[in-house]
Amino acid sequence: MSDARKELENVFKDRVGDVLPNALRLGRMAGVGAMAAVYCLESPKSRPLARKILHAHLAREPMICERFRREAYAAKVTAHPGVVHVRGDGVFGSGQPDIVMDRVMGETLEEVLSRPPGAIDTAKQLITMAPSMLRRSPRAPR
Repeated sequence: MSDARKELENVFKDRVGDVLPNALRLGRMAGVGAMAAVYCLESPKSRPLARKILHAHLAREPMICERFRREAYAAKVTAHPGVVHVRGDGVFGSGQPDIVMDRVMGETLEEVLSRPPGAIDTAKQLITMAPSMLRRSPRAPR
């Protein structure tokens, strides 16, 4: 893991434990990337969910916020086993766009691709799914 990624993870770990509407609690951080951090949502009554929150410094850019919302829309209307089901989108308490989705257990693409060469068949399977996912995804409104 890069130093920059570790630094981002440390910044966003402070949010863990925040109580959200609907008795949901921001659980452990599942991952962090260049645009957003993903947290597990915890609730005694709810199915396993995750919340993807756009980084604060990017939330000040209208074009990036719109791209983030289009991502949520495209995933929400795409029915494919390779696309996570989006439950909704909105704005996190500090004004950052967010996406609430089903939490999926398994490996990240990064983990799959870092496997030894003999295990590359799984990565090939994932890559071959991409065209069918794209065919089922409508063009997001602009």
